[in-house]
Amino acid sequence: MIQKLLRALIAWLDKQLQPPAPQPPVEAESDASPSPEATTPSALHALIRRFEGLRLKPYLCPAGVPTIGYGSTAYGDGHKVKLTDKPISEPVAEAMMQRDAEVFSKAAAALSPVLRLDENKHAAIADFCYNLGTTRYKASTLRRRVDANDWPGAQEELAKWIWGGGKKLPGLILRRKAEALLLSD
Repeated sequence: MIQKLLRALIAWLDKQLQPPAPQPPVEAESDASPSPEATTPSALHALIRRFEGLRLKPYLCPAGVPTIGYGSTAYGDGHKVKLTDKPISEPVAEAMMQRDAEVFSKAAAALSPVLRLDENKHAAIADFCYNLGTTRYKASTLRRRVDANDWPGAQEELAKWIWGGGKKLPGLILRRKAEALLLSD
C-alpha cells in the first residue's frame, strides 16, 4: 500500500516539477514587486499544497496547534489562529500560504546558504521548515548534513522526522520521502 502511494506521489511530483512552457517575454514595470512565487522554489508551493491540504475552517493539527488554510498558524497581522476564528476563503488561504512559504524559504536559505545553489534541495528543506519550524531545523543533524553537502546523509535524517504524538504518521512518512527525492542528485 505504501509503495503504491509512494509511486503515485513520485509521479505527481515529477509532473509538478516539469519546467513550465516557455512564455513570451513581458516587459516589467519598474515599480512592480516580485511575486512570492518568484522568490520561493517552484516545487515548494506544490509540496505544501499536497501535504498540508486546504482547510478553510480552523482545526488542530496533529501537534495540537490551531491551524487554518494550508497549515498556517498565524495571520498576516501576526495574530495566532484560534479555533473560534471564522472560516477564510480559498484566495486568503492561498495568500497566507505564499507568505508563509516565502518566510520559510528565506529562513532555510539563511540557515543553510548551500540551498541557494539548487532549487529542488531548497524546496525540500524549506518544506521541512514549513512543516516543523526553523528552530527544529537549526539545531538538527539534518542541517549539519545539508551544510556539509552530505545529501545521502540528509535523506537519512529526513526519514527520522516522521513522528507525531508518539506515533509514526503516514502523511509525514510520505512527506519526508517526497522531500528526500528532491535532495537526490
